[in-house]
Amino acid sequence: MPLPRKDPTKSYWIEQAPSPLKDFQSGPLPERTDVLIIGAGYTAATLAYWLRAFSPADAVPSITVLDARDICGGATGRNGGQLRPISFDAYADWAATYGRDTARELIEHEVAHIPAFEALVAAEKLDCDLHVSRTWSAYMTDEEAAKGVAQVEGMRAAEGGWVDRVVGDVVATRDPEEAGRLTRVKGARGAVGVPGGRIWPYKFVHGLFAKLLQTPGFELHAHTPAVEVLPCRNSNMEWTVATARGDIRAKAVVYANNRWVEHLAPEFRGVITAARNQMAAIRLDGSRWAGGKLDEQAMQFWDGLHNNYYVTFPQYNTLVIGGAKQVLVRPTTRPDGSAGPPDLSLWHDNDDEDKNAPGAEAYFRSWPQRDLVGWGGPSEAKLAGTNPSADASTGGLWTGVMSHSIDSMPFVGPLDCERVAAGQYVAAGWNGHGMPRILLATHALAGQVLAGLGVQATPGPEWARRLRIPRLPAPFEVSPERLRRVTAAAREHAAAQEKAKAKL
Repeated sequence: MPLPRKDPTKSYWIEQAPSPLKDFQSGPLPERTDVLIIGAGYTAATLAYWLRAFSPADAVPSITVLDARDICGGATGRNGGQLRPISFDAYADWAATYGRDTARELIEHEVAHIPAFEALVAAEKLDCDLHVSRTWSAYMTDEEAAKGVAQVEGMRAAEGGWVDRVVGDVVATRDPEEAGRLTRVKGARGAVGVPGGRIWPYKFVHGLFAKLLQTPGFELHAHTPAVEVLPCRNSNMEWTVATARGDIRAKAVVYANNRWVEHLAPEFRGVITAARNQMAAIRLDGSRWAGGKLDEQAMQFWDGLHNNYYVTFPQYNTLVIGGAKQVLVRPTTRPDGSAGPPDLSLWHDNDDEDKNAPGAEAYFRSWPQRDLVGWGGPSEAKLAGTNPSADASTGGLWTGVMSHSIDSMPFVGPLDCERVAAGQYVAAGWNGHGMPRILLATHALAGQVLAGLGVQATPGPEWARRLRIPRLPAPFEVSPERLRRVTAAAREHAAAQEKAKAKL
């Protein structure tokens, strides 16, 4: 029964933002709730927010959020802090797979998250270090640089003025000197920059939950793992959710537990799988970057497997970096001496949040001197944990488990299948790319949940109406046909993996 590891590595986001809600429990578990949300991260917090925002005053549903561990201790509290919409880098693939209209729909939905975050944070006065500027792709080989710039040119040729109207100001260069200056990454052979931002995700989620706890009928329960979801043995059209602290009945159950959704919903076994990422927080002390106002963020691309991404928080004199695929992806050799397929076991299908990858600390400590333009600091950088002079266990080096879905798209909507007639919903499978997808996906899901409860949704907050939020992209939707397709793909993938192992 896959559940999160009980003693995960210490995340900078969590250790440096102490919250009274970390281990919060509203009291004894209620016997009944209208909506039960399993998982207490970004998905749960924004869904609960929208449910309250869209509910009429005389029909506000009761909401209970529970998590197996502490509040926001999963992927949201362990990610990279990037708010980086996908646009040019996926346009061609999405257009080929889904058609141009849907490719635009997917990009518009992601890009809309930037003004949506700005408006929500301002409206609710959330302290979460949101900053919008530009995010860069630094291409570390000529081949990747040519590919990245060609992607921009291809999107502009196909969509014309739509690019400037929707995506915004896109900058592309094949000049290595300019690429290094723009991205601040040594050795960059080219670069593309698009509007993007960064955020302290843990603060954002805890800020939303603190607001929700001020409203009647909302409960939050840490350390309450859901064990099983069964039809209730009565005629009330409810579900019984067995937890480690007792049973709770709900009219609507929402799986917001991302990688661990398969634990309770067997439809997603092999369809949504684990992907462990490696992160570090680096002190800028002693470097030329220290004490400045640089709001830099970039990704390094060598190929489809090896990449890094960094985000700076100058107000905390800290740089957060993730990736280290050079450590996580290991070469293999066949018995005949030829190179085998890369060993991805430290990365894919890996739930080891309780340990850092061998070699990760040394890699990250040496990264600024090796890869940052104008670093000028110590050759071995300090980790930015609660006690930087101590070991990595104080928050400067950590792992987090993301999810991969078999078709690379999340699942958002009612779970319509042979096992479930009504009343179960899913929002999971974010592919390590939830920040520019979840806020507006749960906006759509909230309306679906309220409709299932028989509640007529209101127009919602004025700030959201003013934004004209895009509809949920069609590839996100859950349908029996899509479930059949991805289940078959998961079986084929498993069979191919077993065949490949047999050849080694």
